[in-house]
Amino acid sequence: MGRPTDALTGFRFVAALHVLVLHETVDWLPDASTWLNTMLMRTAAVSFFFVLSGFVLVQAYGAARWRSPAAWRFAVGRMARLYPLYLLGLLLYAPFFVAKHLGEPLYVLKTWFVHVFLLQAWFPDLACTWNCPGWSVSATVFFALAFPLLCFLLRRRGTAALWTVLAAAFAAAQLGAWVYVHHSDMGALATEVFHKNPLVRLPEFIVGVAAGFLWKRDALDVAWLKARPTLALLGAAILGLFLWLPAGWSPYVHNGLLAPLFVALIATSIHRSGRTGAFLRHPRVQHLGRVSFAVYILHIPIARYLAGILAGVTGVYPRWTPTFVLIDVLVVLLVAGPAYHRFEEPMRRWVRARFGAPKSLKRTPQVAAS
Repeated sequence: MGRPTDALTGFRFVAALHVLVLHETVDWLPDASTWLNTMLMRTAAVSFFFVLSGFVLVQAYGAARWRSPAAWRFAVGRMARLYPLYLLGLLLYAPFFVAKHLGEPLYVLKTWFVHVFLLQAWFPDLACTWNCPGWSVSATVFFALAFPLLCFLLRRRGTAALWTVLAAAFAAAQLGAWVYVHHSDMGALATEVFHKNPLVRLPEFIVGVAAGFLWKRDALDVAWLKARPTLALLGAAILGLFLWLPAGWSPYVHNGLLAPLFVALIATSIHRSGRTGAFLRHPRVQHLGRVSFAVYILHIPIARYLAGILAGVTGVYPRWTPTFVLIDVLVVLLVAGPAYHRFEEPMRRWVRARFGAPKSLKRTPQVAAS
């Protein structure tokens, strides 16, 4: 019998794949429609990751007593899940970064230090200097540090208080987007702060945490979430808003506008039974979800190596073309499976065994960071 959250695993793969395609397509086509150019830059994948992360952590650790041993084991568990593959992504990207900055050894060392210690999301000018998707791991580590405090503050709250916290967190996320939209002349660094700063993105994680405790109180155990058409209707609503909201809404979408719908999607997916539930929990769908972090964190280094190989063979640098995107997706999927089975999982087990995480925590859910 699997865990209830197993039904959510496949969605992580969809979000990771969207990030890959977004990064490997051009940001702007001069002759394209406004709608197409908006789609080339719009994303809500990391927002979904943050909401899902908060929800799943509550299911795994929401009842934990945060004394020193438990807090240490939680920290080891999170780092075992995230850091080995994250570090591999940095090492794979290192030749490109070092080659670009051969005459700047101090800059290389400074940025390497910031990224190795997962601090880059706090520095807008450094957040994407190495393997860019790693910024979301930096933010996720901050969320993990905040999680015990959030548990302490929320787990004894009633249903009404939790709904209030969820609504307030959603409003805070959208207020940040509103400030950004109405002060868009602040420059590129302000954009990086809005996109990546952990404090700015924390409300989306809190939405997931509040939803996780609401689930534990059966507040999401309602008839309409269990109804057969709900999953399809929620999927259509999320896709429809994502595709058809005007370009000016993109900052709101990026920073949590769809979070309430994500919460409903999470709840109704766990409720699924019958054929839909069997599909969401199918071993192949589960496998795609498990390799999603490898897809997410390794796709840029893989794209750089692949583009260099193809350029050497054809004499043309192929990146950001439709053909390259298709080839890149196939190669990343071929690499992600072995990366998970032969590196990510063995390293996770080794870190847990080496630094003391008990067997009772060895099957905590994986949440792809972004």
